[in-house]
Amino acid sequence: MTAAGDKRLTSIHGFLQDVIHLDSRGKNQFVSTYTFLPTKYHPGGYGGDLLAQCAEACRRTVEEDGFVMHSVHGYFLRPRKADSPVTFQVTSLRDSTAFASRSVLAHQDGKIIFSMQASFHHEKGETPIDILKWQYPEMPIVKAPEDLESMSDTMTRYKDYDDDVRQNRLMMFRNINKLLPVELRSVCPESSLFRAKGQEKLEVVWIRMDGDLGIVHFNMVN
Repeated sequence: MTAAGDKRLTSIHGFLQDVIHLDSRGKNQFVSTYTFLPTKYHPGGYGGDLLAQCAEACRRTVEEDGFVMHSVHGYFLRPRKADSPVTFQVTSLRDSTAFASRSVLAHQDGKIIFSMQASFHHEKGETPIDILKWQYPEMPIVKAPEDLESMSDTMTRYKDYDDDVRQNRLMMFRNINKLLPVELRSVCPESSLFRAKGQEKLEVVWIRMDGDLGIVHFNMVN
């Protein structure tokens, strides 16, 4: 663990709790007052924080213990504004002994910005980890992360690159590297940062938390 990662991870649990914190506003309705700092190049957001909040809103309407979210389909419809609250309206579609289905709409300033459907599964005798079975695609043959330069080194190497579009992408990676306790290592940073117009939008990136989360991630979804 790096010293910087250690410092950032001291408050990671509180940070994640703040992101998904929702206040109840009646039956199946919740509101988030979470805000983020906009930048010149990224005034709004389509981030995973919005999906995580929708997942949390759905979870809180599933009353019986033991259900685990196993399927989710979400659609980003409009950018999220940085300084305006978001309201989540959950609809209960079906509840059975093994499954619970929910849909949720996220509203901001009177407009729908995100929609999602989620399914929860429960099977007696199985733990949540047993239920979460993933189908992995075949891993590409790439260099190991230990053989790649860090994103910080990549940004330093290209910091004087004189191109607005590429500097915008550098700014995005710089914000990720600075604000979040994650470590990124791109297999081909030139492709990630300097993708030409019309080039295939495929990026291969190693990513991990910059330290040990323990069981925080499990507590967040259970």
